[in-house]
Formats: sequence, structure tokens, C-alpha cells
Amino acid sequence: YTPVFWSPVHFTGQPGTMGILCDPKHPALEAFPTSYHSDWQWWDLNINSVVMNLGSLPAEVEPIVQIVDNFSRNHRLAVVFELNVGRAKMIVASVDLAEDLATRPQARQLRHSLITYMQSAAFAPRATVDFARFASLFNETTPMTDATVLHVNSAHPGYPAEAALDNDPKTFWHTRWAPEIEKHPHELVIDLGRETAIKGFTYLTRQDGNPNGRVAEYQFYLSNDKDHWGKPAAEGTFAQDSSLKKVIFDLGSYSGNVYSDTGPKGRYLRFVSKRGFGADNYTAVAELSIITD
Repeated sequence: YTPVFWSPVHFTGQPGTMGILCDPKHPALEAFPTSYHSDWQWWDLNINSVVMNLGSLPAEVEPIVQIVDNFSRNHRLAVVFELNVGRAKMIVASVDLAEDLATRPQARQLRHSLITYMQSAAFAPRATVDFARFASLFNETTPMTDATVLHVNSAHPGYPAEAALDNDPKTFWHTRWAPEIEKHPHELVIDLGRETAIKGFTYLTRQDGNPNGRVAEYQFYLSNDKDHWGKPAAEGTFAQDSSLKKVIFDLGSYSGNVYSDTGPKGRYLRFVSKRGFGADNYTAVAELSIITD
């Protein structure tokens, strides 16, 4: 409902998206009166939804209800789309169409419209993907909301390290920029509370459009001894963009402290930002999550 002001880079904390775009004549919306843009009936639906980034799916997968992204990112976003997964025909919706429907007539009506469409002969998605491609859309990580921060080398007031573990991409850990900038490397040490087998991790930088703090080169350690780390479970570089970064450990080459068939085990993890892009000495982490079995 609220458009983005002219510079989401210089004026942070703005809305991340800019309303919806849909085809009112699509048969999936036949029983849900709407224009092609956001209107009053979308308010409850929008505030009870999360967006899906369709960037990992073929371009032929077209949203039924598209979300207009912040122009500094311009991702292909949706809250409702259709496709074939193998022989299955599917509608995927990230709007809450299940809770408290007695007091949410908009959600009740959209649910009715989608189900009526799925039960009709008109339900014939054009795009087909295999299950692995479809599954790549979904989050396979384990949030670390129960973990605790043991050490962080730098954090600016109002941007604590705990923000990287709160499962909220709108908040983020940011290293100090005043009274002076603290230079790389930056590190975050976390206590998971118990020994955990980990297959990999994901890293999400700040999502407000500001490129400061993106990690260019990283190391990730796992250990049962917070004072001895051994060799990294993973190390490498990230692309210079705001997308979710996913790292799966190469178990064959891992030579850390503890081993298992499902991945290296450890209670403590250490994420090191070795450098940023160009002259950027900041580090910003919106979410750090682990991938387990």
C-alpha cells in the first residue's frame, strides 16, 4: 500500500514491497472480486502473508498474484502461483488461508475461489518442474532462535548480534561504524545448546536495499570446544547481491574436530566475515541459519 520513496538505499527502513499485480480475469480469481492492483480486500491478506521468490523456478511459472518488489531488488515475487510438479497439479499460496476464517471474510473468499478453480476443468497449469526444482523454493534451514551469542567482535548500538538469530529478516546485526569503523575480519560465535549434526548453513544479508555489510569472503567453523576450532567446515566467497546464500558442506574433505555420517557435529559455531566488497569494512547479517537432517 505504501510505495517506496525515491531511494531505498539512502532511506532505509522503508516497505520492502509495493503492492500486488494480478489478472482479475484469471479463473482462479473468478469468485474473488478484485482489480489488478491492491485494494481494501487485500489488506488482511497482505499483512497475513510472506512473499515467495520464484527466482529458482523457470520463467514459465507465472504468479497468479504477484507482489511488486522494491525496485532496488526487482525479484520475481508471488503469494499465489500454479504449476505442475511431475504429474501433480498444484496451487501454492503463502497467504494465511487457514487461520481464523470466521472473522476473515477476505481469506475465506480467496480460499473458496482457489479451491473452486482447482476443482474445475479450467485448472491446467502450463509450467512443469520436477520435485527437486520445486523443493528448492522452500526453506530447509533450522532457525537458531534458541541459540545464544557467546562472542561478537563488533556490534553497533541498536544492531546486536542476536538479530542475526531471531528469524526476522527485517532486523540485522551490523558491525560498529561510530565513533570509528572496525575493520575485517568480523566474527560471531554461537552456542547451539547441544551437539548438533549440521549439513550446511544459509546466510542472508540485510534486506533494506542498502548494500553496506555484504560478506564477500567467509569461513564457517563447528566444534565442541569453543576455544579450539580446527579447520573450517566451509570457506569461500559469496556473490554481491541481497539473495539468500546457501552452503552445503563437502563431507569428503571436511577435517574438523568431530565427524558423523550426516555432517560435522558440534555445539559451537563460528561465522567469520573475512572481507567485504571493495572498501566496505562493515558486516551485516539479517539471518544465519543451519541446515540439519
